Amino acid sequence: MKNLTEFLTNPIFNSLTKYPSIQTFHKMEKGILKDELTFPANESLEVYMTEKIDGSNIRFIIYNGDYLIGSRKEWIYAKGDRLISNEQVMYLKNYVEEVLKSYTFKKNILYCIYGEVHGTGIQSWRNYTLSSQSYGFRIFDIWSMEKKDIENLLISMKSKDEVSNWRENNNQPWWNMNEMTTFIINCCGLVEYAPFKLLCSIKSIPTDIEETYEFMRRFQHTDVNLDGTGKQNAKAEGIVIRTYDRSYIAKLRFEDYEKTFKKRK
Repeated sequence: MKNLTEFLTNPIFNSLTKYPSIQTFHKMEKGILKDELTFPANESLEVYMTEKIDGSNIRFIIYNGDYLIGSRKEWIYAKGDRLISNEQVMYLKNYVEEVLKSYTFKKNILYCIYGEVHGTGIQSWRNYTLSSQSYGFRIFDIWSMEKKDIENLLISMKSKDEVSNWRENNNQPWWNMNEMTTFIINCCGLVEYAPFKLLCSIKSIPTDIEETYEFMRRFQHTDVNLDGTGKQNAKAEGIVIRTYDRSYIAKLRFEDYEKTFKKRK
């Protein structure tokens, strides 16, 4: 494992490094939220909330100075222009290369950095900027693994189902909040975290659908404004809640609740 070239065509590695699926807080069926929750109502979990940015999910895979950039499903760029998929990726290329200059990544460690790219032409981009070429990136999670461990893991994975089960069942060695904060500080302002909203017990989030929506409304305005040209008091997409060990991750999107209310009328 000298660099990441061998993994460009490896579907196991691609699947392994995807971010796990984020479920909804209330169970969803055919696009409509149900009264049932996605976690046991009597379970006491400490969670932290961040804004859900309306952009595109991106992952940076970094190893010994080499890097890959991936969307949720596929690779979109590889260092040295080994792979180029679209124009927007050039912003991400410049971004990750600046990160490599500002932070000392350890040798023989594979880093997986996840975040949301947002800006011109991406989803509800006018909430964040009105400029013709303005982009931003906010990280929301990181894990890392030593070379020998990632190699052994890849050897042990014999099927797509195996790797999917590993990814979706919280086996990643996630960084804790202190480690991510240190990473952000050491990047000297280049890296920003998804806007932090609240730390609380999950029991403090109402379980009734309408009450949950009212709870969310305190976070209804986005804290992301790329260059000062975004809409004033623009609406956030929603919030994401995570336990510190990532055993539970869920999204609460305003659109999902509003669609459910309309359907119920």
